[in-house]
Amino acid sequence: MSSRLEQATSKEKIEPLRIKDKKLLQDVSDGGKDKGVEEQYELERRYLPARFLSQEKLSQYQTLDIEQAYISALNKKGEERTFRLRRTWNKKDGIMLRVARKRKVAGYPRARNESQKAFSEDAPEAKEFKQLWAQKKWEPLRKRRYYIPLKLPNGGKAEIHYDVHPFYPLEGLVRIEIEFESAEDEMYVLEHPKVLPNWIGEDVTENGHYGGKALAKDGMPPSAGKLMRELRGKTKSGAR
Repeated sequence: MSSRLEQATSKEKIEPLRIKDKKLLQDVSDGGKDKGVEEQYELERRYLPARFLSQEKLSQYQTLDIEQAYISALNKKGEERTFRLRRTWNKKDGIMLRVARKRKVAGYPRARNESQKAFSEDAPEAKEFKQLWAQKKWEPLRKRRYYIPLKLPNGGKAEIHYDVHPFYPLEGLVRIEIEFESAEDEMYVLEHPKVLPNWIGEDVTENGHYGGKALAKDGMPPSAGKLMRELRGKTKSGAR
């Protein structure tokens, strides 16, 4: 017969997290500037590198160190919703904590509206953030993001996120995201792929292995490790 302690521990493990029980999750779900929640339209495509950028080149751009995890919580209807937790650091803002949730945009399947609440590690919300972080589903992702502006020939603007993952199980992975301001700009790039820098390679947007949650859950995508080793070898040999 199980002890009371074992029974209690078992109950704690299966007790679902509910949005209404955590103010941070409720605030992000409700949205609104009055709750400190920022709303942002997001439309992005994912790519692999055709070659690595040098550290000298990357040093020209703004960076953000990111530690990222995911949790699930139930809404009032008992439906599961996913939230992204982040600890970030840069010289300008220091350490920041962030809770975000993405929702699909009607009429365009890959566009999202992202609701995010950000605060410092000294803010009152930090205590609850740590409680949520303890309930993460998988090991956190750790990466350094470089922000690279991109002007398009059609007059549009985009932003390249060049993500370098230095730690196991994604050690050596470089993944690129391009964030567009509009569906028209994305379509322009799809129709004219050569407008992208020549160090941007295969489009893996439709490959589910390269989503943030998939990387956290499953680790290095199939064949990605081989490609990264090949690119690293070319970089060391001076090949272009």
